[in-house]
Amino acid sequence: LSTATIVYGHTKRRFFDSLTDIASPLLPDKVFLRAFFNREGCLEVIILEGDGEEIKKFVEAMKIF
Repeated sequence: LSTATIVYGHTKRRFFDSLTDIASPLLPDKVFLRAFFNREGCLEVIILEGDGEEIKKFVEAMKIF
């Protein structure tokens, strides 16, 4: 089990859509937890379950952001 924690502006809807597009095929067993901490800030915690190679592929895919 691993987590990925990301802070971004929640008005950036395309960012979250891109994030889910990347995560879905790579890690089918995941949970997204979202918290809004002010008008613009969003904290996204993704709980990842998979083997090391699957999680490594996810991390590599996240580098485009």
